[in-house]
Amino acid sequence: MRAATVNDVFYSLVKDGKHKVKDVLQYIDLQMNHRTHAQNLAIGQAVRSILARSFQIPMTRELALIDGELPKTMMVKKICDLADTSTFQGGNIVFVAPDEKVHELRLQFQALEIHNDVFGVREAKGLEFDACALLGFFGHFDELGSNDEWQNVLRWLSSSSTTTKTSSTGEKVDGLMLTDCDYRLSAPNVSDEAMMLYTALTRARNHLYLIELESASKGKQQSKSLAQFAFRRLKDLGLVKPVSFIKEGHVEEITPAEHKARGVLYVTQALNMSRNMEPFSSVK
Repeated sequence: MRAATVNDVFYSLVKDGKHKVKDVLQYIDLQMNHRTHAQNLAIGQAVRSILARSFQIPMTRELALIDGELPKTMMVKKICDLADTSTFQGGNIVFVAPDEKVHELRLQFQALEIHNDVFGVREAKGLEFDACALLGFFGHFDELGSNDEWQNVLRWLSSSSTTTKTSSTGEKVDGLMLTDCDYRLSAPNVSDEAMMLYTALTRARNHLYLIELESASKGKQQSKSLAQFAFRRLKDLGLVKPVSFIKEGHVEEITPAEHKARGVLYVTQALNMSRNMEPFSSVK
């Protein structure tokens, strides 16, 4: 839990005098995501909505306590570009990649003297990192043959319809008619891919990056590159910001135990201030 988090929440919910501290604490505990900020949560929830629409997997009902920067997307021509300091400066960034790609990526990083940690999705599950970069997920889905399904579900993110059938919507996105997106029987693999992507996206506490390789779509027409299509759709939805250079300054890592201790400290301070009728705006 970050500094000012409790201040922000308590001030917004208690300032009108209609809420008791107990009610606010219950609201925070039941509804709030303490691990990340609203902009990171939004892209994760977009992927959850794909799972909900196409596979009937329930949405998670989470809200973030604080705002942050939009996740950033970057295309690089080859993996060696990440060793170029004019393109990438992020020694503290932890990479998360599809499990099938991790071994090869670690060997490539070692050969290029890139010293960042690389985790597979299964390895990273349950862990959190202040700065996290997802590497090659959409390129991987493209290689698995899920291009058409992913392009369709990404278009569906623009639809407010709750149906999975296009006959009742007649909607077009990017000039193309949406096609049916109930993939429970026709493309069940997309569910596993979306869950993998969701798990990776939710590893970032603060800074989140999505990096794809142009070489992954070698031999394909650019218009059919799933990575470029996905980045364009996510940008149009206001979920990401494209960049051509990543520079991540040193961030002092805080352990989960320290996060919890800090949260307890702020809540205790807020409760004491409530008893003393002190304004919550002074919480620091």
